[in-house]
Amino acid sequence: MAIKIEDYKKALKAANGLFSVAAKTLGVTPQAVAKRIKTNKPLKEYVEALLERELDFVESKLMTQINNDNLTAIIFYLKCKGKKRGYVEKETELIIDNSKTVFVAPEMSTEESWKKLPKK
Repeated sequence: MAIKIEDYKKALKAANGLFSVAAKTLGVTPQAVAKRIKTNKPLKEYVEALLERELDFVESKLMTQINNDNLTAIIFYLKCKGKKRGYVEKETELIIDNSKTVFVAPEMSTEESWKKLPKK
């Protein structure tokens, strides 16, 4: 007996959109769930909406942490959303002994230690 679209929807909702968990509920493989979603437009749209709602929920939790002055959450937000304003991590390439290349984040070192490094 073929699994109904409504059964897929129920299983995916209960599994928070995780194919492998929904597949166990339905008694099929995760690949079968993925294939059914790919070939059924209403089911695909349902899954996309489900995942958007979850993303909204997680973003609201992030904003709660930001409002509570959680520095890690603030930095994460700026690295993701503040790129246009220059909030990006930068790497600097260092050549050591002409044989080894190392990438170092500038904030991991003091200005004084940068001055001591050999020039390229």
